[in-house]
Amino acid sequence: MENLLRFLGKASSFLLFVFLQTIALFLLVSHNNYQQSVALSSANVVIGNLYDSVNSFTEYFHLRTNNTLLAEENTALKNANMLLLEQLQDTIQTQDTLILTADSSTTYSYITAKVINSSVNKQLNYITLDKGSLHGIQPDMGVVNSEGVVGIVSTVSENFSVVIPILNPRIQVSCRIAKNDYYGSLLWEGKNAEFANLKEIPQHVELVKGDTIVTSGFSAIFPENIIVGTVEEVNTAKDYNFSKIKVRLAVNFQTISFVNLIKFAKIEELNNLEKQNIE
Repeated sequence: MENLLRFLGKASSFLLFVFLQTIALFLLVSHNNYQQSVALSSANVVIGNLYDSVNSFTEYFHLRTNNTLLAEENTALKNANMLLLEQLQDTIQTQDTLILTADSSTTYSYITAKVINSSVNKQLNYITLDKGSLHGIQPDMGVVNSEGVVGIVSTVSENFSVVIPILNPRIQVSCRIAKNDYYGSLLWEGKNAEFANLKEIPQHVELVKGDTIVTSGFSAIFPENIIVGTVEEVNTAKDYNFSKIKVRLAVNFQTISFVNLIKFAKIEELNNLEKQNIE
């Protein structure tokens, strides 16, 4: 209390000056229309800037929610698009009459998940997602995002799942060169998160930088024609029958945040049929 009184005693002149200035300003604004309008205008500017700052601050904390909603809306659009594509594929032409087949249910559907952990600089990279078996996630489901192929689900718990990305030499993805339909396998060799190698393409196949590489559709994991990347470099050797093709991956694994998991509705039927042939 003594310190407060000592402070007020030292600052009394300044406080009196501020008090008198406030009264003078109030009297000036109250009895002068022009000054009143200027004061109100200035106050509006200050308040407007304050609201704008508060709004920007609030929007920042709503970004996560907005991104989640956008990802879910994108998944819904993918599912609707897949249904339309399959309905078109199920449409056959018989005696100049278009007939829509009875079974128009979609074969593929998508589930949205958020990346909660990932690595790109290891020899064996992994991605952890915030959804698991309770959300319909199963091992061996294909994983993509808006840019292209991400990887394949490896293990699943009730609420989480782990994905082996294509930045891991333990998986290979069956691919196709979009312009000429030659097929090969994409394999990452653990050197750079931006590139992988396309193998099993004969040397006589003409390729140029920028040619598009897509999924082949040869497995139930990925539908066909999902972009994997583009040709970056082609090398050939006289004593080797196949080209060494460097592919720039479509997905930026450094910034990946949301993914879509591909659910193949007829996977059990396909697996059972293939097991019968193996046995």
